[in-house]
This record gives sequence, structure tokens and C-alpha cells, in this order.
Amino acid sequence: MLGCNTRADLAEVDAIFRERKRNELMTAGVTIQLPETVLVGPDVTSGEDTLIEPCVQLLGKTKLGANCTIRTGSVLHDAVLGDGVTVEPHTMIFESHLDGGNTVGHSRAFVRDPI
Repeated sequence: MLGCNTRADLAEVDAIFRERKRNELMTAGVTIQLPETVLVGPDVTSGEDTLIEPCVQLLGKTKLGANCTIRTGSVLHDAVLGDGVTVEPHTMIFESHLDGGNTVGHSRAFVRDPI
């Protein structure tokens, strides 16, 4: 039993429940880099071998498939991702369904300077 009498107590209890959820995902085969920086809601689920990088927020009823990669700073809320989806850094996904094998987020262009 955990009691909350102040806002500080509430923050402490919230941290305990979020840590439990991260541990639950990691026990199920999810890799979370710097877990203390990742915010995971109680209804979030994930398939095995998914990688979650630092400073990610997984909120609402988000469901990640197996072998997904969620890169740094991304926010997913009520998102459903199929297997093998990659979410590029600092991408926001709300109330969306992404089929497996897709990459979403910022595109990258590399230009080589002429010598």
C-alpha cells in the first residue's frame, strides 16, 4: 500500500509505478536505454526485441510490435506499430496505426562536399 498526502508523495508513487512498467517491458524482452529517462504509461504494450532509446514517451494505449526501434525524444500516444517499425528521433505520433517494416520521422539527406 502506498499513501499520498502531498504532491511530492504523488510524484514518488508515480515514479514507482512507471519504474515497475519499464521493468515489466524489459522482462518481456524489450531493451530500454537509460530507463530512468523513458516515460511509459500503464496501458502500453510491446513485442520482443524492441529497442527504446532515451527520453522517449509512450503514452495512452500505445502498442509496439516486435523488433521496433523508437529513437531518442520521440512521443507516441495511442499509436499502434506493426513489427519492425522504426521511429526516427524526436518524432511525434498520435492516434495512428503504422504497418510493419515502415520508417517514420525526419528524413535525412547526406551531401558530400566536393573536393
